[in-house]
Amino acid sequence: MRTILFAFLLVGPIAFAQEDPFIVRADTSWPRFSAQLAHFDSLYASSGDFFSPDSIGEAWYNHFLPVLLARLDSVQLPWKDTIHVWFRVYCLPSGEIEHAIYSSSQLYGTSTAGIFETEFAAFVRTTPFPLQAAKRYSQCGSFRFPHTK
Repeated sequence: MRTILFAFLLVGPIAFAQEDPFIVRADTSWPRFSAQLAHFDSLYASSGDFFSPDSIGEAWYNHFLPVLLARLDSVQLPWKDTIHVWFRVYCLPSGEIEHAIYSSSQLYGTSTAGIFETEFAAFVRTTPFPLQAAKRYSQCGSFRFPHTK
């Protein structure tokens, strides 16, 4: 009971309608999406406050993203079109991910959306972001998933 209450207090009503408060699919409405980001951003410092742009790029593109892509490839996620997805992860100082937000207007309402969310949630629960900081931080990035032939 305490865990559920704590999760609700931390995430608040923003994710209440979501099935999983750990991962939040950003609302397609800009005002609501902006409110979601502002809520989480008030709790976490930007990764740029602790790390150089080179170390962030190295962590994102050479460590974090390739592991995510391998996971999605392992379930043979069918991309019917090239899909652009924006991500933001909210991390403990150790790099363990506490929350993740993603947004993709191209993904919403597709047959791939549910599989993607399930796999992305499992990924961020088990894969820390590969940087450590003095306090909680956030990191964002995006990727274009190519059409699957």
